[in-house]
Amino acid sequence: MHNGRPRHKPGRENLVPGEVLCAHCTGKCCRYFALPLDAPATWPDFDTLRWFLLHELSALFVEEGSWYLLVHTPCKHLGPDNRCGIYARRPGICRRYTTTKCEYDENWVYDHYWETAEQIEEYAEAVLGPRRGASFRSPRPDAATRRQGDAETRAAPALSASPCHRVPVSSQPTGE
Repeated sequence: MHNGRPRHKPGRENLVPGEVLCAHCTGKCCRYFALPLDAPATWPDFDTLRWFLLHELSALFVEEGSWYLLVHTPCKHLGPDNRCGIYARRPGICRRYTTTKCEYDENWVYDHYWETAEQIEEYAEAVLGPRRGASFRSPRPDAATRRQGDAETRAAPALSASPCHRVPVSSQPTGE
């Protein structure tokens, strides 16, 4: 917001020569970090990736054939204006980062992207085939266990009716 109005975000091509792209950005590059990973080739490799995804605010992606662990967490020095609070003393990785290929345009697409352990499990099974022995997934309950669960469900007390009164759609006023 700028003076109570949403800030206009010009396209890269519409910036005035010498204008800083970051002045119009939401600081996306300062709201996460990504670490390169070796491409998984075995079930133990995929189990490690699964462990990463069992943590909050993590994701995995592949870009141009390279694998990365992405951790969604803002830099401690990202200011409310989306600018760097330690710009003059920023780390080398920040100094080397340019706006040439940054995410300013918001049309970033990865080759692959996973946010959950289940997603990477399914991918691993598709790539490596069914896992021998232990599975990532919980075992399917046997027939006796399923019947017992069905009986418990039938014996459970019914939920009491909601005090909310619903009017059938056909009897609602039409607004005429």
